Amino acid sequence: MPEHRTEPFGVAVSEDGGSLRLRFFGEYDYAAAEQASEALARACDRGGRIEVDLAGVSFLDSSGLRTLVTARRAADRDGCSLVVVDVSERARQVLDITGTLDWLSS
Repeated sequence: MPEHRTEPFGVAVSEDGGSLRLRFFGEYDYAAAEQASEALARACDRGGRIEVDLAGVSFLDSSGLRTLVTARRAADRDGCSLVVVDVSERARQVLDITGTLDWLSS
């Protein structure tokens, strides 16, 4: 049986015109939820369009999903735009199964 290798979670932030892009990578799970929540909250405090790039996410669990849903609801309430873009296959499976992919990416 192959050994499970964990990939530490990280966030890279870049700005392109009026959009702020948060690139999440590694395992987006319970251990990463606080770091992700803080990055999402700082981005929403800034306002404008926020793109959450999940292309580098190798694992997504319910804790990670919860932070995305909570951040999207806060963004909608506070008048900023938060969308998920470039979703990895692993993350896409979770978002598809939970019925949140279309909502988070629109």
